[in-house]
Amino acid sequence: MYEYYVQVVPTVYIDNYQLVNTNQYSVTEYMEVVPYSESLSQEGRGIPGLFIMFELSPITVEYKAHSIGFIHFFTNLCAIIGGVFTVATLI
Repeated sequence: MYEYYVQVVPTVYIDNYQLVNTNQYSVTEYMEVVPYSESLSQEGRGIPGLFIMFELSPITVEYKAHSIGFIHFFTNLCAIIGGVFTVATLI
C-alpha cells in the first residue's frame, strides 16, 4: 500500500519588474507491505493500492525582492567599522 501526502501552498514572487503566481509542493511518501492471506476474514489486512491525499493551503506566501541603495549600504558599513574601532580601543 502506497500513500502520498501532497501539500500545495500558493506562492507569489514579486520582483521589481514582474509578478509570478506559482505554487510550492511538499510530498511525503508512506509505504506498507500488505500481507497476503487466503482467508478474507483475517483482521489487520490493508487494502492494496495507491492513495494520494491533497492538502491545499488557504494562505498565500508572498516573497518580495528588493535591494538596498548605496547610501544605506555605506551607512551600515560605517556603523560596523565604527563599532569595531570602539571595541578595539576598549581592549
